[in-house]
Amino acid sequence: MVLNQRAESYFSKRLRSERDRRGWSQEELAKRLSDKGVHVYASTIAKIENGTRAARLNEVAAVADLLEVSLDTLLGRSVAAENDMMYVFKALLDTAHQASWQASTIESTLRDRVAELGTFDLAGWVKAFRSDCERACEALAEANDALENAMNPPGSGDLKRLTRKLLLDELLKETRTNEAQS
Repeated sequence: MVLNQRAESYFSKRLRSERDRRGWSQEELAKRLSDKGVHVYASTIAKIENGTRAARLNEVAAVADLLEVSLDTLLGRSVAAENDMMYVFKALLDTAHQASWQASTIESTLRDRVAELGTFDLAGWVKAFRSDCERACEALAEANDALENAMNPPGSGDLKRLTRKLLLDELLKETRTNEAQS
């Protein structure tokens, strides 16, 4: 029973984390699952995430398909790293892309507000505040540059080629393992 509770608890946390990472509301997740033939309400998603209702097997399987992740990962079970490497890599790239967009948007908005302050005769703490905001803009720009560099490493070509290469490497590795076992 303890093992089941641990898996359910992990699933609840992982479901919420993945939903939040994608920016989906509980209602949107419920709709996406319904589109896959698993009819649930947003309140059901809330209960699963809060741990007051266990997810049914068909719901867990549909969530795994929707999120493109293994059941083992959703349930917190240890699996060989290579099995979920592409998922982790894709999730990392998605997060980096989202963070880059957010950093860029925040920087742009902050720069606009700082420029508006420039139209006033500033003194004292307001002038220091403006200076701190300008430094924050520079830090956001640097963070965005670092994220862009991480998503497009030098010498690897574009990101699609890198992802395709990793996929092909994994397929070749799997093929060699299967041939060795035959």
